Amino acid sequence: MAAARASSRSMLADLDALGQGHLATLAQAQSVFDAARAESIGLEKLEARHSAAVAAADLRAEQIVLDEIASTRWHRDQAAHDTTDDGGAR
Repeated sequence: MAAARASSRSMLADLDALGQGHLATLAQAQSVFDAARAESIGLEKLEARHSAAVAAADLRAEQIVLDEIASTRWHRDQAAHDTTDDGGAR
């Protein structure tokens, strides 16, 4: 009976040591994960800022094209209007 108790205590101590080893491994893995996640969050924010800058540049370029089209049309309409005014004055 005493031998069985001693054996059980020994196995319990082994399991406890194994559990402590797993806890240490878990803590280390959690630390590595937290560091990687912090870096990942930084990269996600950088990506979002970059996407916003690209979208703004695209919108700016599109607006320049639209302004150029409107300006060209306005000048063409003014030239046509001036031509019809000159033709009527003769």
